[in-house]
Amino acid sequence: MEIEKEVRYAVSDEVWNNVLDGTEPYKDKVQMTDITCGAYGRESYQKTGKVFRVREKPSKTTLEIKSRTEDGNWLEEAVKLESVKQGLNFLHLAGLDPYLYIARSREVKKYKGLKVFFDDIELLGKYIEIEYQDSEDAEKELDEFVSKFGIVGEPAPLYGTIINQRYDEDEEFRITFEAKLKSLIEE
Repeated sequence: MEIEKEVRYAVSDEVWNNVLDGTEPYKDKVQMTDITCGAYGRESYQKTGKVFRVREKPSKTTLEIKSRTEDGNWLEEAVKLESVKQGLNFLHLAGLDPYLYIARSREVKKYKGLKVFFDDIELLGKYIEIEYQDSEDAEKELDEFVSKFGIVGEPAPLYGTIINQRYDEDEEFRITFEAKLKSLIEE
Protein backbone atom coordinates (compact mmCIF):
# COMPACT_ATOMS: atom_id res chain seq x y z
CA MET A 1 0.00 0.00 0.00
CA GLU A 2 1.27 3.43 -0.87
CA ILE A 3 1.02 6.49 1.39
CA GLU A 4 0.25 9.75 -0.43
CA LYS A 5 0.70 13.23 1.06
CA GLU A 6 -0.64 16.09 -1.05
CA VAL A 7 -1.79 19.68 -1.18
CA ARG A 8 -3.32 21.58 -4.11
CA TYR A 9 -3.78 25.19 -5.19
CA ALA A 10 -5.92 26.94 -7.79
CA VAL A 11 -3.48 29.02 -9.83
CA SER A 12 -3.49 31.73 -12.47
CA ASP A 13 -2.05 31.16 -15.95
CA GLU A 14 0.99 33.23 -14.97
CA VAL A 15 1.79 31.10 -11.91
CA TRP A 16 1.06 27.91 -13.89
CA ASN A 17 3.59 28.93 -16.57
CA ASN A 18 6.22 30.02 -14.02
CA VAL A 19 5.99 26.67 -12.24
CA LEU A 20 6.10 24.79 -15.56
CA ASP A 21 9.29 26.67 -16.46
CA GLY A 22 10.88 26.25 -13.01
CA THR A 23 10.43 22.50 -12.52
CA GLU A 24 12.10 19.40 -13.97
CA PRO A 25 10.33 17.00 -16.36
CA TYR A 26 9.06 13.76 -14.80
CA LYS A 27 6.02 12.39 -16.70
CA ASP A 28 4.56 13.52 -20.00
CA LYS A 29 1.15 15.15 -20.23
CA VAL A 30 -1.80 12.74 -20.52
CA GLN A 31 -5.55 13.01 -20.70
CA MET A 32 -7.25 11.11 -17.91
CA THR A 33 -10.72 10.59 -16.55
CA ASP A 34 -11.71 9.40 -13.08
CA ILE A 35 -15.20 8.09 -12.38
CA THR A 36 -15.82 7.91 -8.64
CA CYS A 37 -18.44 5.60 -7.16
CA GLY A 38 -20.02 5.31 -3.74
CA ALA A 39 -22.95 3.94 -1.76
CA TYR A 40 -24.15 7.39 -0.68
CA GLY A 41 -23.93 9.40 -3.89
CA ARG A 42 -22.25 12.79 -3.52
CA GLU A 43 -22.01 12.26 0.26
CA SER A 44 -20.01 9.04 -0.08
CA TYR A 45 -16.58 10.47 0.73
CA GLN A 46 -17.88 12.46 3.72
CA LYS A 47 -19.60 9.37 5.14
CA THR A 48 -16.83 6.83 4.54
CA GLY A 49 -13.53 8.69 4.14
CA LYS A 50 -12.87 6.50 1.12
CA VAL A 51 -12.70 7.06 -2.63
CA PHE A 52 -13.50 4.22 -5.05
CA ARG A 53 -12.73 5.18 -8.63
CA VAL A 54 -12.04 3.90 -12.09
CA ARG A 55 -9.18 5.86 -13.69
CA GLU A 56 -8.69 5.80 -17.44
CA LYS A 57 -5.42 6.93 -19.01
CA PRO A 58 -4.23 6.28 -22.56
CA SER A 59 -1.81 3.59 -21.34
CA LYS A 60 -4.03 1.78 -18.81
CA THR A 61 -7.27 1.62 -16.87
CA THR A 62 -7.22 0.99 -13.12
CA LEU A 63 -9.56 0.46 -10.20
CA GLU A 64 -8.28 2.58 -7.32
CA ILE A 65 -9.20 2.78 -3.68
CA LYS A 66 -8.01 5.66 -1.51
CA SER A 67 -8.61 5.85 2.24
CA ARG A 68 -8.02 9.03 4.26
CA THR A 69 -5.85 8.50 7.34
CA GLU A 70 -6.19 10.27 10.68
CA ASP A 71 -3.32 12.62 9.84
CA GLY A 72 -5.02 13.71 6.58
CA ASN A 73 -2.85 11.66 4.24
CA TRP A 74 -4.02 8.81 1.99
CA LEU A 75 -3.50 5.10 1.76
CA GLU A 76 -3.90 4.06 -1.86
CA GLU A 77 -4.08 0.81 -3.78
CA ALA A 78 -4.77 0.13 -7.48
CA VAL A 79 -5.34 -2.86 -9.76
CA LYS A 80 -5.27 -2.95 -13.56
CA LEU A 81 -8.55 -3.41 -15.43
CA GLU A 82 -9.45 -4.46 -18.96
CA SER A 83 -11.94 -1.59 -19.35
CA VAL A 84 -13.81 1.22 -17.62
CA LYS A 85 -17.01 -0.80 -17.94
CA GLN A 86 -15.43 -3.74 -16.08
CA GLY A 87 -14.53 -1.44 -13.17
CA LEU A 88 -17.95 0.21 -13.06
CA ASN A 89 -19.66 -3.21 -13.14
CA PHE A 90 -17.43 -4.46 -10.30
CA LEU A 91 -18.16 -1.41 -8.14
CA HIS A 92 -21.89 -1.61 -8.94
CA LEU A 93 -21.97 -5.22 -7.70
CA ALA A 94 -20.36 -3.97 -4.48
CA GLY A 95 -23.20 -1.41 -4.11
CA LEU A 96 -21.12 1.54 -5.31
CA ASP A 97 -22.47 3.64 -8.20
CA PRO A 98 -21.02 6.61 -10.14
CA TYR A 99 -21.60 10.08 -8.71
CA LEU A 100 -18.52 12.08 -9.72
CA TYR A 101 -16.16 12.41 -12.66
CA ILE A 102 -12.98 14.40 -13.09
CA ALA A 103 -11.66 14.80 -16.64
CA ARG A 104 -8.32 16.53 -16.97
CA SER A 105 -5.01 16.83 -18.67
CA ARG A 106 -2.19 16.08 -16.25
CA GLU A 107 1.53 16.63 -16.53
CA VAL A 108 3.90 15.70 -13.70
CA LYS A 109 7.17 17.48 -12.97
CA LYS A 110 9.62 17.50 -10.05
CA TYR A 111 10.97 20.16 -7.77
CA LYS A 112 13.58 18.82 -5.35
CA GLY A 113 11.76 16.04 -3.39
CA LEU A 114 8.31 17.19 -4.53
CA LYS A 115 6.15 15.82 -7.34
CA VAL A 116 4.22 18.63 -9.01
CA PHE A 117 1.01 17.73 -10.86
CA PHE A 118 -0.33 20.23 -13.39
CA ASP A 119 -4.07 19.50 -13.57
CA ASP A 120 -6.18 21.37 -16.12
CA ILE A 121 -9.61 20.15 -15.08
CA GLU A 122 -12.70 20.23 -17.27
CA LEU A 123 -15.27 22.64 -15.75
CA LEU A 124 -12.86 23.82 -13.00
CA GLY A 125 -9.65 25.23 -14.51
CA LYS A 126 -6.00 25.00 -13.54
CA TYR A 127 -4.67 23.54 -10.31
CA ILE A 128 -1.23 22.54 -9.14
CA GLU A 129 -1.15 19.56 -6.79
CA ILE A 130 2.03 18.89 -4.84
CA GLU A 131 2.86 15.45 -3.46
CA TYR A 132 5.49 15.50 -0.76
CA GLN A 133 5.71 11.95 0.63
CA ASP A 134 9.13 11.46 -0.99
CA SER A 135 10.64 14.70 0.37
CA GLU A 136 13.30 14.50 3.08
CA ASP A 137 12.27 17.95 4.41
CA ALA A 138 8.71 18.40 3.14
CA GLU A 139 7.76 21.45 5.21
CA LYS A 140 10.83 23.40 4.10
CA GLU A 141 10.48 22.38 0.44
CA LEU A 142 6.74 23.15 0.35
CA ASP A 143 7.29 26.60 1.90
CA GLU A 144 10.14 27.32 -0.53
CA PHE A 145 8.07 26.13 -3.51
CA VAL A 146 5.02 28.25 -2.65
CA SER A 147 7.17 31.32 -1.99
CA LYS A 148 9.42 30.92 -5.05
CA PHE A 149 6.52 30.65 -7.49
CA GLY A 150 4.24 33.24 -5.90
CA ILE A 151 1.43 30.84 -5.02
CA VAL A 152 -1.08 32.73 -2.90
CA GLY A 153 -4.14 31.79 -0.93
CA GLU A 154 -5.09 28.79 1.10
CA PRO A 155 -4.76 25.26 -0.26
CA ALA A 156 -7.80 24.14 -2.23
CA PRO A 157 -10.01 21.32 -1.00
CA LEU A 158 -10.21 17.99 -2.82
CA TYR A 159 -11.36 18.26 -6.44
CA GLY A 160 -14.53 16.34 -5.57
CA THR A 161 -15.34 18.87 -2.85
CA ILE A 162 -14.88 21.75 -5.29
CA ILE A 163 -17.13 20.03 -7.83
CA ASN A 164 -19.81 19.35 -5.19
CA GLN A 165 -19.79 23.02 -4.13
CA ARG A 166 -20.16 24.19 -7.74
CA TYR A 167 -22.86 21.55 -8.30
CA ASP A 168 -24.88 22.90 -5.36
CA GLU A 169 -24.42 26.58 -6.26
CA ASP A 170 -24.60 26.72 -10.07
CA GLU A 171 -27.50 25.18 -12.00
CA GLU A 172 -25.74 25.47 -15.37
CA PHE A 173 -22.70 23.67 -13.92
CA ARG A 174 -24.96 20.94 -12.48
CA ILE A 175 -26.74 20.35 -15.80
CA THR A 176 -23.45 20.19 -17.75
CA PHE A 177 -21.85 17.96 -15.12
CA GLU A 178 -24.77 15.49 -15.01
CA ALA A 179 -24.90 15.20 -18.82
CA LYS A 180 -21.16 14.46 -19.08
CA LEU A 181 -21.24 11.92 -16.21
CA LYS A 182 -24.17 10.15 -17.88
CA SER A 183 -22.33 10.03 -21.23
CA LEU A 184 -19.19 8.59 -19.55
CA ILE A 185 -21.17 5.85 -17.81
CA GLU A 186 -22.98 4.85 -21.00
CA GLU A 187 -19.83 4.57 -23.17
